[in-house]
Amino acid sequence: MKHLNLSPKSNSFARCALYGAAILGTAFGLSGTAQAGPKIFAYLGQTITFNGTVDNPSNNVDPFTVELFSTGNECLRIAVTAQGGDLEGTLVAPDGRVWQDDDGNGSLRPLIKAITTKRGWHILRLSSFNGSSIYADFTVQVARLASSDPACASPTGVTAFSTVNHSAKPAGGAEFPANVTGR
Repeated sequence: MKHLNLSPKSNSFARCALYGAAILGTAFGLSGTAQAGPKIFAYLGQTITFNGTVDNPSNNVDPFTVELFSTGNECLRIAVTAQGGDLEGTLVAPDGRVWQDDDGNGSLRPLIKAITTKRGWHILRLSSFNGSSIYADFTVQVARLASSDPACASPTGVTAFSTVNHSAKPAGGAEFPANVTGR
């Protein structure tokens, strides 16, 4: 189970959003603190600090994930300031751009300075640097800044970019089903 705890320094909007996620989680039969994947909204120029856990139930590789908002053409600065294991940070934009860092913040801590290009929710993933299972508590600071902010000097480069061919069809030219349900 992923845990997320906001510090008292965090803004009340983000606390309310995450408490809402915890309440919704309870409504859907989940227990404990907010599950991985809550959305964190910071105003431009604001930094939010939170604590979390990357864990490994049954030796599964179970990364911590959260979504961060950007309007595009700004900087999302993600700095792990404390960690109980060697973590790597990965940020995925709505358009498929990927930023990744392992040790940019010193002492094996990730630092991502992503200059975003699209408005929307960006997925932050924290996991073991080598892809193995790990149990590690961490503290991270997320800042939403102008792309010209000095804290975003020397931004992290895009490590991958993929595009989706929306016109692709299965072999034989058949159409994809309109409604797909899973179990």
